[in-house]
Amino acid sequence: MCDTPEYLATLQILGMADEWQLNSLMEQTIDYAKVVARVAVRNGRLQESDIDDVAQEVALKALRYLPKWEMSKGGWKTFVSAIASSTIADQGRRYAKEARLASELADMLGYGDDVQGQ
Repeated sequence: MCDTPEYLATLQILGMADEWQLNSLMEQTIDYAKVVARVAVRNGRLQESDIDDVAQEVALKALRYLPKWEMSKGGWKTFVSAIASSTIADQGRRYAKEARLASELADMLGYGDDVQGQ
């Protein structure tokens, strides 16, 4: 039996995937999303502690966007990579917002120079 992610995704789109096949697709998607996330960690775009959360979010988005996937435009890994890149960028924006808010709070409390110097 063929269990490539492309085959499993196609079965899911057609409504023919059983529970095992859907679970297999999600496991493969999470595994690949973790690979993309680890690259983002090495490139300084993601914190290592967020790899699992990002991978799970990517898998859920991949399932949600599954009807938009067109194998003729790229394989499953290409689809997952695009979703992962977007999700990692979103996380990067959250990091920046958290840092900005922490800096503003530190300034309001009079700790601005101490926080920024750490």
